[in-house]
Amino acid sequence: MAKNRERVETGAPEGSRAAAEPAVRDAPIEKRADDRLGRAQFADAIAQHIIDGNLSDGAVVAVMGPWGSGKTSVLNMVREALGERPDDVEIFDFNPWYFSGTQQLVEHFFADTAARFTESGDETLTKAAGVLKRYAGVVRPAAHLSTVLGALGVPGVSILAEILRKGGDAAKDAADALGALAGKQTKSIGTLRHEMKEAFAKVDKRIVIVLDDLDRLRADEIRDMVRLVRLVADLPNTVYLLAFDRHRIEQALAEGFDPNDKAAGRNYLEKIVEVSFDLPATRQDDLVQMLFSALLPIVTKGPIGEFRKRDWDNYFGLGMRYLFTSPRDVHRYLNGLPVNLRLIGDEVSLADVLALEAVRVLAPDYFNTLPSAIELLTGTKRGGDQEEQDRLCKAYDALLDLAGRHRQAIERLNRHLFPTTQRFRRNVAFGGEQVADWKRHRHVAHPDVLRFHLEKTLPRGVLPARIIGQIVENLGDEAALVGIVDALTAQQFENVLDRLRSHEEDFPAGCAGVGLWVLFDRVSRIRRHTAHSFDMPPVWRLWSVGNALLTRIENLDERMAVLRAVFERLSSLTAKRALLLTAGYESEKEENIIVPKEGLDALAQELRSKVISSSAAQLTDEPDAAVLIRWAIGDRGEHPKAADLLSDDKFLLSLLHSDLAEGHWHAMDEIAQNLIQSLPRWDELARIFGAERWTTRVRELIERASKQALNDETRQVLELAGRYLTGWRPKP
Repeated sequence: MAKNRERVETGAPEGSRAAAEPAVRDAPIEKRADDRLGRAQFADAIAQHIIDGNLSDGAVVAVMGPWGSGKTSVLNMVREALGERPDDVEIFDFNPWYFSGTQQLVEHFFADTAARFTESGDETLTKAAGVLKRYAGVVRPAAHLSTVLGALGVPGVSILAEILRKGGDAAKDAADALGALAGKQTKSIGTLRHEMKEAFAKVDKRIVIVLDDLDRLRADEIRDMVRLVRLVADLPNTVYLLAFDRHRIEQALAEGFDPNDKAAGRNYLEKIVEVSFDLPATRQDDLVQMLFSALLPIVTKGPIGEFRKRDWDNYFGLGMRYLFTSPRDVHRYLNGLPVNLRLIGDEVSLADVLALEAVRVLAPDYFNTLPSAIELLTGTKRGGDQEEQDRLCKAYDALLDLAGRHRQAIERLNRHLFPTTQRFRRNVAFGGEQVADWKRHRHVAHPDVLRFHLEKTLPRGVLPARIIGQIVENLGDEAALVGIVDALTAQQFENVLDRLRSHEEDFPAGCAGVGLWVLFDRVSRIRRHTAHSFDMPPVWRLWSVGNALLTRIENLDERMAVLRAVFERLSSLTAKRALLLTAGYESEKEENIIVPKEGLDALAQELRSKVISSSAAQLTDEPDAAVLIRWAIGDRGEHPKAADLLSDDKFLLSLLHSDLAEGHWHAMDEIAQNLIQSLPRWDELARIFGAERWTTRVRELIERASKQALNDETRQVLELAGRYLTGWRPKP
């Protein structure tokens, strides 16, 4: 694991060592010293403008940028710079996002601001707070802020137009509000505004009121908040420092105007905001630096898959890096990564996990479609004809369209993450060796690996990659290998055989003897029957792994010596025959015989003699007893020990069990699976043991067994044997 960690670190850009900088937090920075996007100078310039500007009539200053681009961080740095001038500046914060509805916004804005003025301890600010409270008393009772604002001539919808448009209850509410004001107010609003301006003009400091997150409000609240700012924006020595997404604010402001006036929202905003600053564009290199400074500590906290620097360089450099467009993108990615790494562990290549996590977070519509697009992304077929090819290409383009603005980056990433998608762009083919390599290295380019990544759960009986790695590593260590394999269920053992072949290049040197003996000596743990129509005979998996182990030995004589030594050690006749078949025995193709033929034939003759000489008790424990006896006797008549063998009920029942075969078929236009069972060697066994003796003993066995409690398989076998006694045979 230490090796993997080192390689992850070397995959980072120059100068992005994890120890150089603290981990990225999913929060705005507080100080200019923490700035890693080069915006501290920008914040200083805004702070200096606030200090030096002419504020005789107040000012509204805005910092604008998209959501997640770092506006709050810039406000914090401006606040820090201003805070270094305590004799010149007083800073107050108001976050409208904490409140809901016009009434709360108005009440809390005036109340909180006045309270903060009083808490400052400044005498002139305390007096200004008193006037502000009286002014708030005028505004607060108005249930409809637009009524008061319209009466004051603030840009917006006039009181008369609003009342005429809504009528009914709205008109009554407005009238009630104005009536309440008339009953309580002893000074006009104009007089109160004049007194407030005089009070603020006497303050010998710059009053900076910071309003963040305006763009998070509802559209109606945005309009009311902007009008509220305009209502008090002309107070001397006062600056309202706002931060928002320009598009969002302009869209909300435009809703009160003619929908055909595309510039209405912008024109309205420009009447209120005297000075605006667009947030500097984030440099791609700064985002990369931010990402890598926090990535390494995350990926080294738990088990991770194999890391291949070449893959990482291609994934990140050609596609993944362009998915990150703001600091918030980086934060969201890093915050979700630890959970996915914990779920996936070492089942998927680390570079693949990192790349797909970026896709999940930053292109969610595209990612959410991946479970239904596994064949499209990992398949190797281009289509049987031009029409099919065109259909597949259109389907891939439709999938990419879901990535929206990230379409180009996703397509570039897919060329390496899902190499077979290149078949949609050019004439390219992929072979079985490449597909096997993707599985061995746990790349999502293999459908099984991608399916696991999306489901985050291994199918029943499928072992973690960690266990497969341990088995491969210990193929030459008999004690360790036996300990691991014997702890597995039969289903897990079969999964080992299914996956070992793809790790052939990782087999340790000199492991053939130990590996062959441990695996073949457990042949009885392998299923005898296929699970469905498309399932390969389970023992083929053992043959495939055995072939890979033997062919690792290049010298034929050495290979034969290992085969002979393993043959002698195997504890069952079934395992011995399986080993011979692995070496090419009975193959009609010479290239499939991987040891000297004369040596292989000699071992076969030796096994044939052992089968014929074996007792009933010995053969009872053989899973392939029927196959072995049919093979050993061949066409040479009756078994020399036929009578002795058939006299043993346990042997006869075991023989019938070993001959049971199952087949699967589907009717046309149906998906329901039909099972057919047979005893394919029935007639040959009758010949080998004598037809009369055979039928008599099977009938006796059935009669005796009918008086006993039987398991399902035994009952099925005996019922099937009874049908064979009547002359029934399955239709071919």
